[in-house]
Amino acid sequence: MKISKVYLITVFSILTSTANAALTPSQIDSAKTNGKVLLSVNKICHDQDSTWYKGLKRAKAQFDSLNTCISADGNRAPKRKTKEAIQETLLNLEDEIEKTVGEKAIAADKDKAVEQTEKLEELKKERDALNAARDDLNEFTGLRFGYGLAFTYTSKQYVDDVDILNQKIFVKKSRSHRGVFMLETHKFFQPSWWTDLFDGQQAGIGPFAAVSLADSNGGDPFSAYGLGVMAGFKDKDSDGSWNVGIGLYINTEFKVLRGDLNDGDATTETNPENLIVESDEEGLMIIVSSSW
Repeated sequence: MKISKVYLITVFSILTSTANAALTPSQIDSAKTNGKVLLSVNKICHDQDSTWYKGLKRAKAQFDSLNTCISADGNRAPKRKTKEAIQETLLNLEDEIEKTVGEKAIAADKDKAVEQTEKLEELKKERDALNAARDDLNEFTGLRFGYGLAFTYTSKQYVDDVDILNQKIFVKKSRSHRGVFMLETHKFFQPSWWTDLFDGQQAGIGPFAAVSLADSNGGDPFSAYGLGVMAGFKDKDSDGSWNVGIGLYINTEFKVLRGDLNDGDATTETNPENLIVESDEEGLMIIVSSSW
């Protein structure tokens, strides 16, 4: 029994020390005030020049310098694929180009001039690549359209088919979910807490709106729509992106049994179509889309 107590105390101490390894909000604020480098939960080192530094809410540790943080096992600097980070890099690159042009102009000999010329060409290529990346990212975070397949769920049962047998209502087929082909439009943003999760990738998050084009029940186009939040990830091999969203779905042609009728109820009606009525019904949707 004594061994068990010692064991439990040891485990508790380890867990406690692990939990306390993360910095508290006040410690993070103090570190920012003093210009310390912060290590995110994803083991990415952020200094004051980092795009995510000001918005960083959770951190594992603080360091006096970026090099000290990066040199620790498993840590690294952010890859910074955001518009702000690219613009920051471009400004630094322009300074480097201007400096190289000046050094080339005062080169003491031909070899030095050739060296500066080659360096200048490399810097200009890097600048062109960054400008292309910035334009690409501007397009990615702009207002875009996409086609997608939505999977919807409603608390009520959609009545696909109903019949009348022996003057009783017989629901032959009903369901609470359906597939809908939709046209969607979205606008992506890149908040620090999101880009930190997908560092090095072109990832965005923002609102979307969608309208139906066709569904598994043969519904009319534009008879259903949805609103929600969507995350997108840039396709490396094209100008488009792959997106996934979740939100509220409303079907304006949702078929249910008329009034208080239920499956198995007696009826004097002879035409099954008169048992069904269309109404607005809301539910949840998950949509997977590709934008262009």
